[in-house]
Amino acid sequence: MFKRKVCAAIAASIIAPLLCVFWLMIFEGESMTGSFGAYFFYAMYAVPLVWVYGLPVSCLSDFIVKKLEGAGRMCVALLIHVLFGFGFTFIFTLLLEPDLFKSEHFFSGISFFFIWSATLSSLVFWAVDEYNRCRITGEWVICKRSLA
Repeated sequence: MFKRKVCAAIAASIIAPLLCVFWLMIFEGESMTGSFGAYFFYAMYAVPLVWVYGLPVSCLSDFIVKKLEGAGRMCVALLIHVLFGFGFTFIFTLLLEPDLFKSEHFFSGISFFFIWSATLSSLVFWAVDEYNRCRITGEWVICKRSLA
């Protein structure tokens, strides 16, 4: 199990910053040159959190859902990953900026980007981990039926 989690952490550490850079390029109009720097800036923030926070949360998720099967297990694992990914950054942001919700620019600020990117990272971690789990255990039929 831990080897699978490490593989998921490596993939999430690479894929999530790329997705955030594509977001900046498409929706924020960031240039390719600026996006290159943004990738390393986001990776500098995200990679340690994926390893120090995301890896233990994913192990906790596996421990919680170990008695569940099929779509129920996948949905509960997804919920745990997303809630912990969103919740950590949301609470951390509120501690740093207590007046965050009083601002009319909440959805365009750096705080929103970090909340969104942490949630995206948790989704990527979950997706890669589920893919690896189905591939390793040979439960493709159950996984395909659960996702359909």
